[in-house]
Amino acid sequence: MDDMTECYNRFLQGDERAFEKIVVENRLGLSYYIFSFVHDFDTAEELTEDVFVRLYIKRPSNKKKCSFKTWLYTIGRNLAIDFYRKQKRQHQLSLEEIAELSSGQNPTEERYLAEETKRALHDALKIIPSAYAESLRLMYFGGFSEKEIAHITKRSVRSTYDLIYRAKKALKEHLMKEGFQL
Repeated sequence: MDDMTECYNRFLQGDERAFEKIVVENRLGLSYYIFSFVHDFDTAEELTEDVFVRLYIKRPSNKKKCSFKTWLYTIGRNLAIDFYRKQKRQHQLSLEEIAELSSGQNPTEERYLAEETKRALHDALKIIPSAYAESLRLMYFGGFSEKEIAHITKRSVRSTYDLIYRAKKALKEHLMKEGFQL
């Protein structure tokens, strides 16, 4: 039995200092390992903290199929992969899905993600030309058809259709620059 396995067993029996030793001896190495997945040191440190918080709160048993350090790094790897999947899911939204998220009709567990997406969308709408932003707001947030938008903006239906096409294109280009994959 390795030293860290022994420390973890002592922690499971109530020795808080054993847990502190585990954190001190593994925090930096685990952070660098997680960094290799997420490529952001702040995020890696947060995920490393999450690993130790999970150990402290859930107190899972190490089934002794591997060393404690291997088991700990496996937990870190899994958290990094979960983080990566969440990031990927967050950035692969269509314009229609972004508008739907902005409407406030999404489940509670996705509320934070929706707020971040909504903020990015509204920031992007501030950057594209105002006529584009206006037509997209009317379409996605107001629920208006192209014909209704034409009437509201006093444009022809054809020019409104073209305007919306260019607006979507400009918005998409801006969001892609910001890291969204549309």
